[in-house]
Amino acid sequence: MSDAELPYANNLVNYLYSDELTDLSSTARLSDMATTYANWRSLYPNVLVGTNGNPSPSPTAAVLANYMKVTQPDLVMFDSYTDLSLSNSARKTWYQRCRCTVRRAGGNDGTGKAPIVYSQYLDLYRTDLTKPLPSESFVRLQQFASWAFGYTMTDAFMYKYVDSNTASALFNTTDDSTPNGVQLRCRVESREPQLGPALVRLVSSGIFMKPGTGLSVSGTGLTAWSAHAGTTAGYTTI
Repeated sequence: MSDAELPYANNLVNYLYSDELTDLSSTARLSDMATTYANWRSLYPNVLVGTNGNPSPSPTAAVLANYMKVTQPDLVMFDSYTDLSLSNSARKTWYQRCRCTVRRAGGNDGTGKAPIVYSQYLDLYRTDLTKPLPSESFVRLQQFASWAFGYTMTDAFMYKYVDSNTASALFNTTDDSTPNGVQLRCRVESREPQLGPALVRLVSSGIFMKPGTGLSVSGTGLTAWSAHAGTTAGYTTI
């Protein structure tokens, strides 16, 4: 940890091995990840360790299960972004990728008795400061759709300026001296769900959608919801 980061050490929530990994099956990489996670836990015992994967292509259930068994992460994170238009096609693609969340409910031992945190980044970055800011509905959709899909954590991506190609949507300048309305909405909406003990202990048995009048679930990869859909012994459908 650098000298510049030390003042924020007590607020550190998670430490990620890499970003947008597309291959979680390399034996050498898994060994290195397991060693790295163990080292981080000794240095930062109160911090969640893991990695951020790329859901396109999404890892198979077997690959993801083996990764979790070998490396023993505290959280599994993926990032996939819709676009500011919230078009039907963009939302469908995003929902399809969010479905891989269900595979993580089994936890590192695969039994479902000790599920771990699963998280995703919110789309809150801009390619430069001249680009439009995300709307309130754009921020809310990401937050509340994440809870509906069973995510237990979301992360506001790109807190501060990194380079000439990326800028945070949370500030009006390249530093953190000018928080804007997007940051305020994100803070408020992060508190609104109030995920109580009963809710966070539910184990997903599937993801279903109740289509509106004249609409269908075609193209979403989801199953139409009906009473008791997906209910199995010991699991609660959400």
